[in-house]
Amino acid sequence: MHVGIASGFANHTHVDDRQFIREELTQLLYAAELGFESIWMTEHHFSEYSISPNPLQYLTWLAAKTGPNVRLGTQVIVVPWRDPVRLAEEIAVLDHVSEGRAIIGFG
Repeated sequence: MHVGIASGFANHTHVDDRQFIREELTQLLYAAELGFESIWMTEHHFSEYSISPNPLQYLTWLAAKTGPNVRLGTQVIVVPWRDPVRLAEEIAVLDHVSEGRAIIGFG
């Protein structure tokens, strides 16, 4: 069985964005330390509900902080809102930095 954790970066308590992002990333690092095998990130725009405009950026940061057994996935990347060349480059960077741990979901 594979057990992962997903983050919607949903700021329900409306704390300061900087504090919220730091706390959310810290919780995901704890999940990796506890043995979760994958971390999944969503993409949301134009909403106070979620602070996740670029899941690849968060996952690239997590790639540097997690071990080689933690897979890094996007619950969705909203392709129509992206430049296709830049998106391909960002995915390639994540995959290289993570040494092949990227799992990409498109929507």
